[in-house]
Amino acid sequence: MLIKNNVIAPVFAALLIALPISFAFADENDLSAEEKAAIEIEQAILAEERADLFSALKNAPDKKVARAAVSAIWDMWQTAPDEKAQKLLDQARQRMRVYDFAGAIEYLDDLVAYAPDYAEGWNTRATTLFLQEKLDLSLVDVEKTLALEPDHFGALAGKGVILMRQGRIELSQKALKRAVAINPYLSERSLIIKEPKE
Repeated sequence: MLIKNNVIAPVFAALLIALPISFAFADENDLSAEEKAAIEIEQAILAEERADLFSALKNAPDKKVARAAVSAIWDMWQTAPDEKAQKLLDQARQRMRVYDFAGAIEYLDDLVAYAPDYAEGWNTRATTLFLQEKLDLSLVDVEKTLALEPDHFGALAGKGVILMRQGRIELSQKALKRAVAINPYLSERSLIIKEPKE
């Protein structure tokens, strides 16, 4: 267990990033028995570490611990499955930083075509489309993100905001409440409408 006494070990995020991911897009028929076993072990390790991170976030006693867990989770999500996918993601983010959203979309279109099972590719494109005010298209990519990563609190929060802007308040609240159930310190929790007291 890498998390002790409600404090995330400083090396936790680094371990997530350092794990080998070179076989992510390999054809299973081309892999040896040893390579297949290595992939299974890697996936088991990642699943355990992921569960630890989400548990630490949900049970965080304060914002400092929650912030560390959130940072490690985002590091995990933003680590692409291979070098090519990472380069496309990084190039898209560079375009986003200078508000070249059309340029970012070009890289993200390539990313989701190349790595369709990589949730953060879809989420980053959803974010970019949202910034372009293309809410319907953004929502489509949010749903693809959540199909791959159901606990993506960022995508859930984004879904809530989009639905709210579309006037779909009940569905918006449902998405926001789900996001806050995963990440109790999420800033979008302020958008949840409090039920009237009886």
